[in-house]
Amino acid sequence: MSDISTLKKATVPTPLLILLAVVTAGLYLYVWMYRTSQTIEKVTGAKVLSERFLISYLTLGGMGGLVLTLVTNYAPLAVVYPDSVSVYVAFALVISYSMSLAATLLAIAWCFHVRRALRAYTLVQHHFELRMNRVWSVLFIFYHVNYCLNDLPTAKQKHDKKQRSENDTVAY
Repeated sequence: MSDISTLKKATVPTPLLILLAVVTAGLYLYVWMYRTSQTIEKVTGAKVLSERFLISYLTLGGMGGLVLTLVTNYAPLAVVYPDSVSVYVAFALVISYSMSLAATLLAIAWCFHVRRALRAYTLVQHHFELRMNRVWSVLFIFYHVNYCLNDLPTAKQKHDKKQRSENDTVAY
């Protein structure tokens, strides 16, 4: 049985993850997602990230951001040439937002793969059910996964303490 703090050692504190995401304009989250997936797969034995999934996610996120950047640089031309450029700008915005939405949906899917792998791992290896709120998982995707990974040893201690207190009351 592996030590439950192994996963915590591979992560960063959540406030630091937020800071790194802000400073790197979200690029660090791509690296963090890959590293965390590799660690989770190694510890739990469950596959949470395929190469095709990662390439799709990176492509959609990168292209969505690239198109949005290009559109915002050429948007002032829509004022000068309102008839011809504004249609292209609107179309490019729709493409950009669609790609970004698809990347977000893939990130949420990844989060639920990780959630399922962690819950199965804690149940089978450590005999307790890990609580990961679905709403928080959707709202805070990477940050919630990171928080739960950092909180694993504490959750295990709470479970063990609760089990000991239940066993003590049964013994008397």
